[in-house]
Amino acid sequence: MKLRLRIIIALYAGFLLSSLLQFIWGEAGVIRINTMKSHRDRLVENIAGLEEINGDLALERDALLYDEAEIQLRAMAFGFYRDNEVPVKLPGNKQSYAYTRTLGTLVRKTPDGAGSKQLFRLFFLCVSGTVFAATFLWRKHGANSPGQ
Repeated sequence: MKLRLRIIIALYAGFLLSSLLQFIWGEAGVIRINTMKSHRDRLVENIAGLEEINGDLALERDALLYDEAEIQLRAMAFGFYRDNEVPVKLPGNKQSYAYTRTLGTLVRKTPDGAGSKQLFRLFFLCVSGTVFAATFLWRKHGANSPGQ
């Protein structure tokens, strides 16, 4: 087998294997696409949660602008009372208007994937070198085998 043909076979095998790995684990591979779909679903859930919170806050804003009883209750919670009013505090009754709203899961930034490119390139070189070396062994042992 000529040296040129061995090099072409080695490069082809390395390219084929590296393409297959890129298809599965690469930046636009099957696993990455599934990860991006789950990321999209979490974003849709977060948007739905934000819309719900926005609606609640709009109702609360309207109540604080136009409902006198709500304004009075909120003022009492912050310690403002009318003249001649005496606050009565009962033990165990802690009413607070702390805003503690959360939106489910935190959406994390995805890594850029620069390390995976280097890994695929290294794998391509290793496979190509291995196939190239195997063609020498195949020629050496294949030519000496009986029956040829």
